Amino acid sequence: EHGYNQQALYCYRKVYSLDPTNVDAFWDRASLEKEIGDFRTARNAFTAILKQFPHDLTVLRELHTILVELSKLPTCPDLLQATFE
Repeated sequence: EHGYNQQALYCYRKVYSLDPTNVDAFWDRASLEKEIGDFRTARNAFTAILKQFPHDLTVLRELHTILVELSKLPTCPDLLQATFE
């Protein structure tokens, strides 16, 4: 299964490189990274999505769970505040 996940991540990266506006592919990639435990990469991906959609609470919720896993709780209030500005 690990090989399939890596292949899927490769495909998602390829799609994103061909079409950086394809947020669905970027979201799927970030979700898979989170699912397989690559929390740092997932954090970076969801942060990039949040920059495109700064008021999206769904993205913020995903980021929150990742930040908890990474013990980066002090980052959460800043992200929440930025979402409502």
